[in-house]
This record gives sequence, C-alpha cells and structure tokens, in this order.
Amino acid sequence: MFNDQQTKALSNELSAVEQNGYLLVKGNNIFAKKDAIKALCFRWDGKTKQRYRQRNYLAL
Repeated sequence: MFNDQQTKALSNELSAVEQNGYLLVKGNNIFAKKDAIKALCFRWDGKTKQRYRQRNYLAL
C-alpha cells in the first residue's frame, strides 16, 4: 500500500466527489495515477470514462 506521505500527495492532487451513492475521482492526469487510485479500490467505468467506488465500500 502507500505510506502517509504518498497518500497525502495523492489526496492533494485528486478528490472524490459523491454522486448517487458513489465516489467519483476528479483531478488532473488521473490516468497517470491509475495504479494509486486502483489501490484505493476504485474501479474503471469504460462507458462514462470515470473511476468510481460505492460510498460505503469497506476494503477488507
């Protein structure tokens, strides 16, 4: 996973917006950060071209 410094740097560059019970990733150059976003359990929706996850998702 990521250390605190990497997580903080990522959160400064990206944000998650809630929409209809889902979190959508917003920010600059999301594609370059896809591995970090996937590590936070976000999935790719090819139809809408967005990374998303359920709002109440708990990674076990």
